[in-house]
Amino acid sequence: MRSFSRHLIGWCVGCFGLALLIYAPVLRGGFFIDDWEFLLSDPGKDILGAFTRLHPYVFYRPLQLSLVAMSQTVFGQTTLPIHLMQIGIHVGLALLVAHACLRLGASSLGAAAG
Repeated sequence: MRSFSRHLIGWCVGCFGLALLIYAPVLRGGFFIDDWEFLLSDPGKDILGAFTRLHPYVFYRPLQLSLVAMSQTVFGQTTLPIHLMQIGIHVGLALLVAHACLRLGASSLGAAAG
């Protein structure tokens, strides 16, 4: 089990590093297309307020709005923390799918293909 944990941690670090290399040119990119909806004038009130009202516009996205509000409260209006978090979530989900594929009997290549 310990070997599997080290192997999984290695894959996580490797995949996250690869994703950082791929996305490095745009990690510090500004708000884009509908991201402007999440440029908050008072992000502190949206950390918990995101769960009780519709914002922005008519979308109910409380987790996304709450995370953006936390990021803007701590780091200001830079998009870097949100981009890093989204890369981490995508890598984590990809590894979860690969793990599920392996548990269901797929080959390593099949699990990597997802």
